[in-house]
Amino acid sequence: AGIVMAPGAVNAVAVAVADRNRAPTVTMPSALTDLTFEPGADPVTIDLNNVFDDPNDDDTLTYTMQLRPADPAVTLAGSQLTLAPAGPMPTVMVTVRATDPGRLTTTRTFTVTVTARRPPPPPPPPPPPGGGGEDRRDLHGNTPAQATRVRLGSSAPWASSTDGQINPASEVDYFTLMVPQAGVLVVQTTGSTATVGTAWQAGVELGSADRGGVRQNFRLSVPVAAGPVVIAVAGQGSRTGSYTVETRLMVGYLENPGNTSFQSGIGVLSGWVCAAEEVEITLGALTPQMAAYGTERLDTASKCGDTDTGFGLLFNWNLLGDGAHEVVALVDGVELDRATVTVTTLGQEFLRGVEGTCTVSDFPSLGKTVTLLWQEARQNFAIADGAAPSGETRSGVADVGYLENPSPNSFQSGVGVLSGWVCEAETVEITLGPLAPQVAGYGTERLDTQEVCGDTDNGFGLLFNWNLLGDGEHTVVAYVDDTELGRATVRVTTLGHEFLRGVEGECVVDDSPMLGETVTLEWQQNSQNFVITDFE
Repeated sequence: AGIVMAPGAVNAVAVAVADRNRAPTVTMPSALTDLTFEPGADPVTIDLNNVFDDPNDDDTLTYTMQLRPADPAVTLAGSQLTLAPAGPMPTVMVTVRATDPGRLTTTRTFTVTVTARRPPPPPPPPPPPGGGGEDRRDLHGNTPAQATRVRLGSSAPWASSTDGQINPASEVDYFTLMVPQAGVLVVQTTGSTATVGTAWQAGVELGSADRGGVRQNFRLSVPVAAGPVVIAVAGQGSRTGSYTVETRLMVGYLENPGNTSFQSGIGVLSGWVCAAEEVEITLGALTPQMAAYGTERLDTASKCGDTDTGFGLLFNWNLLGDGAHEVVALVDGVELDRATVTVTTLGQEFLRGVEGTCTVSDFPSLGKTVTLLWQEARQNFAIADGAAPSGETRSGVADVGYLENPSPNSFQSGVGVLSGWVCEAETVEITLGPLAPQVAGYGTERLDTQEVCGDTDNGFGLLFNWNLLGDGEHTVVAYVDDTELGRATVRVTTLGHEFLRGVEGECVVDDSPMLGETVTLEWQQNSQNFVITDFE
C-alpha cells in the first residue's frame, strides 16, 4: 500500500481514499491494561492478533516489544505475548508495537507488577511428647496428645472425611491416622474457611501448605511410610469458621520407564495403583495423556485387595525429541511417581522403509551372542532368532477396531505392549499362545478414531513379558466381549530367563538408518531389551 508522488505531480493524479494505507488500530484495549500478579501465578498468553487489527485486510502485522526495565517474565514470540511471573519483580512497563507492511505503526503501553506474596501463617508447632486439650467442648483436640483419630479403613480405597471448626483464631486442630502401608498421603480441606495444614511422621515434618485446594483451602501431598501420621489444621491469619479435612492414601508405582533410563522408539509407560478414577501421564511439555487403567496385576492382590490395578500407555518417544525429559504419573490429579529419562530418536516421528541388524557378542554371558533386527512397528530393534513367522493373520474389522501391536509375522522379545483400538467394548481380552486370556486396559485416547467411532477413548493396551511364552512361534488373539477382533503370529526369542538381571550389552549398527549413519544400542533391564542410546 502507499503511492510515491513526483514533485509537482500532486494535482496530476487523483488517489482513491480506498487505496490509502492506514495504520493498525487497537480493537481490544482491555487485553493490554495494567496487570498485577502473585508470585507463581499461572502464565498468561495474549494473542496480539486479537488485540490489534489492520484496516487494510490484506496486510499482515508484525509485533515488537520494549520492556523498561528488562525482565525474563515477559516474552514475545510472533504474535504470542506471554507473562510468566515466577517471583516478585519491580513494575515493568511494556510497550507493544504493531507494524504493517507499509511501516505504519500503533503502540500500546501497560504495566506488569508481581506483588510480594503475603507470608503464609506459620505452621502449627510439631507434636510434643505429651499434653492435654484446652477446651473440652472443642470438636477436636488442640494438642497431639488429644488428637482426633481418623480411620482410613483396612483396604483400598483408604480415605476419610472429618468436619472441624476453627474458633478462636488461635486454635489448632490435631488429627492422627494409622497408615497401613507406604504410599502418598493426600490431605486437603474443603469449605469457606482459609486454612493451613501440616503433617508429621516420627517427629519429622513431612510438609506444610496454605493453598493448592479449592479457593483458599490447602492441599498437601507427601510420601509416607507405614505407621502413625499427625495432621494439624489451623486458620490462616485471623480466619475462623468451619471446614472439612479429607485424607486419602495412594499406593502404587510408576514402573516403566525406570528412572535415569534410556528410551527410544515406541514403548509403554506402565505401573499400578490400588484405587483410581483416572491415571494421566505427563511427558515433558506435552499435554497429559490418559492411561488405560484396570489391567490385571496378580502381584498387587496382597497390597490392594484386588488385582485390576495396572495402568499403561503406549507412547512414541520420538514425539518428545532427543534429550532428558520428566515423566510424571498423576492419579486423580495428584502426583504418584516420576522418572527422568533420556530419549534418543532417529530424526523422524515414524521411520519407514529401512533395515538394520547387529550382533551382540558375549551376551547374555561369555561365549553367547544375540542378533538384533529393526522392527518398524516398534520403531526399535528386537532380539531375533530364526526365520520370520508366517502364520495366520487377521488385523481387525473395518469400522470396528484393530489389533495393531504386535504386527503380523514380527519378532518379539523382552517386555512389550499389545495394543489397538475398538469403538465399543465392555471388555478386551488377549490370549497369547497357551496362556490364560488376560484383560487389557481399555479407554485410552486415540484421536485418530474420532471419525470412525464418533469419540476418542477407544485405545486398549496390555503390558506383557514375552519371556513368559518361551521361544518359537505363537499366536496372539484379541477378543472384544468374547468375539475375535484380530490375531497375529509372532516369533518370540528369549534369553532363557523370565527376567534377566545384572547383565550389560551393547552393539553398533553401521550405515543405519542411512549410509554413513550409526546407531548405538544398549541393554535396558526394565524393558528386557535393547534401546537406542546414540545416533550419529
